[in-house]
Amino acid sequence: MGTLTTLGNQLVAAGNAFHIPSYVAAGNFLIAAPAQMSRYLSSERPDSVAIDTNHENYQRLRINGNALTATYELDPRNTLKYIGSYRNMAYSDRVDLDGTPVPLISTGRNTEVSSYSHEFQWVGGTDRLNYAAGLYLYREDGTTIGGQLIALSPPPANTKYVDYRTTDNAKAVYGQLDYKATDALTLTAGIRRTTEERTNASAQFGTNGYRGPIISTILPWTSAAASFSATTPTLAATYKVNDGLTVYGRMAKGFRAGGFSAEVPTAAGVTTPVNPEKSTTYEIGFKSTFAGGKAQFNGTVFQNNITDMQLSRLLPGTTSSLLSNAGKATMKGIELEGVFLVADGWKVQGSYGYLHGKFDEYLDYPYNAATAALAGVSTSTLIDTASNRVFPYAPKQTISLSVDGRLAKTAWGTLRGLVDYTYTAEFYAYTSNKSLTVANAGGGSLAEINKMPALGLVNARLMLTDVPVGGPGTASVSLWVKNLADSKKLTNVIDFSYFQNAAWTPPRTFGLNFNYKW
Repeated sequence: MGTLTTLGNQLVAAGNAFHIPSYVAAGNFLIAAPAQMSRYLSSERPDSVAIDTNHENYQRLRINGNALTATYELDPRNTLKYIGSYRNMAYSDRVDLDGTPVPLISTGRNTEVSSYSHEFQWVGGTDRLNYAAGLYLYREDGTTIGGQLIALSPPPANTKYVDYRTTDNAKAVYGQLDYKATDALTLTAGIRRTTEERTNASAQFGTNGYRGPIISTILPWTSAAASFSATTPTLAATYKVNDGLTVYGRMAKGFRAGGFSAEVPTAAGVTTPVNPEKSTTYEIGFKSTFAGGKAQFNGTVFQNNITDMQLSRLLPGTTSSLLSNAGKATMKGIELEGVFLVADGWKVQGSYGYLHGKFDEYLDYPYNAATAALAGVSTSTLIDTASNRVFPYAPKQTISLSVDGRLAKTAWGTLRGLVDYTYTAEFYAYTSNKSLTVANAGGGSLAEINKMPALGLVNARLMLTDVPVGGPGTASVSLWVKNLADSKKLTNVIDFSYFQNAAWTPPRTFGLNFNYKW
């Protein structure tokens, strides 16, 4: 991580008029920050990152999980199954988000989440019909205690605790039938009924310094609950053309429950749920095997129509995430993948993806009051900003290619080599505006500021496997390198509206692994 740019850099880099947020123009501490930060700013991957004096930077994660599966055969054609799981996660961090010795943004949190799930299945079939039915139960309880320092004014102002507790209780019943209409044609129908109940309780308290004594109440403990439900069917057909080719088509409804914005500092914000996100996906594809079984090639074309798409964004001048519904969106694309056994012990694999995402409706308030007034639109009236929005995290093209080969067989084991290449086209990190001067510009910054460049990475590994070490087990040793070409590209940003925090490709990294199995 490292600081990419400040507000002044945004004005230059945008190549377009950039509206200075009111909280920056008010004459606060951030106006003077660029001069203090200038020696640490970079538009290229930094060799090192400086942090505030006596500031810890760390991430700690502990996960405990258990699972149990039990099956009971009623008869040769019917089986009952139970799948249960428990998971506990404890996470803590402390991060100097601005990446400089200037005390601008410092955050830290302690989060603990526990979840339980139970699933009961009945699976069976006849000569022509396979069937499955089940009941799924899930519960999650989470607690977060977070500290923040955001220097919108000189320290110690705007230091606070952000605390929240969430629960999620979900249950679903489902069933699916696979009917073999002919020896070549199989028809599938399924349905699922899901209900989720979610709660949130949030509070925020002003402190004297980062995680210091509480001196004020910003938001008293405020609770809310909401229930969401949906019925989602699936229809599919699969046709076996011959032993080497199968084609299929599928339609499925999808559902993501609504939720709450637990980190915003207002009662209305933490108690108003977003709507559930719903989708309808259409897919046609094929799976093929040829060259005597040495080669496989699969492909699919899909379209996903989304309503009430859920998006998370930062409130300007804060580290608080706001969950909102964007409106309507369409995602469509192509996915191809193949594998070829070129020789004994040698395998080539590859994949290609094309993705196009666009908003069909995106309701927001006007960004530019003057432009909106000229268009006869009130700044308190929602407008459709879809045609001026970019779609986030949707690279047009993705490519992967790998070669895995056996180099030699020796008395000390089998020597193998693996080289892989991945490519991701440029994409946008936020649902930003294409232009800030048009009448339907909405909230957020300019898209060009949040565009991530195309990235190609090469990794390699040399492995000695099945090494005899005596006793019941075998060992393996591998020498690996990541980012072989030492690519120095931007991979993501956090846009705070007055500056950006950047993530870069890690530098070329070497390592040696030793494994023993018994």
